[in-house]
Amino acid sequence: MHYYKSANYAFTLAEVLITLGVIGIVAAIAIPSLINHYNDKVLETKYKKTKSILINGYKLMMSKDQVFDISQLSFIKDFDEYVAQSHKEVFRILSDTEGGLEAETLPKDYAIEDNDSPSSFSWEDVPYIFQTTDGMLMGIAQDAETKNIYIYTDTNGNSNPNEIGKDMYKFSISGNAQLADVSGELTESSCSIDNLEACNTEEQCRAINDAHCFSSLGSSFGYLGCGIVWDGVACYKNDWSSGADGFEYYCN
Repeated sequence: MHYYKSANYAFTLAEVLITLGVIGIVAAIAIPSLINHYNDKVLETKYKKTKSILINGYKLMMSKDQVFDISQLSFIKDFDEYVAQSHKEVFRILSDTEGGLEAETLPKDYAIEDNDSPSSFSWEDVPYIFQTTDGMLMGIAQDAETKNIYIYTDTNGNSNPNEIGKDMYKFSISGNAQLADVSGELTESSCSIDNLEACNTEEQCRAINDAHCFSSLGSSFGYLGCGIVWDGVACYKNDWSSGADGFEYYCN
């Protein structure tokens, strides 16, 4: 009988290294996308949870006060006196303004998608702020004219991305705890006479100039060499100057 020795085949070291390299490249391309998708889903879940907490919280608050409309709540009638007490009764609050939570320790700037300038929102403008036990930041402000409540919410506290529409929202609640997302108000341009650094175009400078800069005759002097001036990069302010016509031009 004749026996034939068969050859043993295996991958070479070069083939293994090439395969691992390809796998590494694919992983490097795919993993960041998967992580971003996962993070977006987490933020979306927190957004839905926040809305549910707010609706249920204010309905419970109305039940405790035995009223049927947000405008009839006790803290609406006397904000400074009852706002902290009313919210502590229905929300799981870890710390608040009354207990020493300071706006200076909270995120300073919230990004706006496709905009180089941050939102004009500042926690320092919110009269009452509290942090829940699960890390959410909430700020309460009252619209005295419409008797609505505005709630500013960072769904994950100090953590990133600190971006409007991602983890930072503004809600309006009225009637029988009807919640509306008005976060678009936080994306409005922060360009103003007091914040010229946020003005990125000549058109914005012209608009502010026409609204705030006048001649001694009392009328807007348009876009001359004084007032709010665009230098090709940014706006700057000339408080006043004297024109060749003898009139003074000033900004306020």
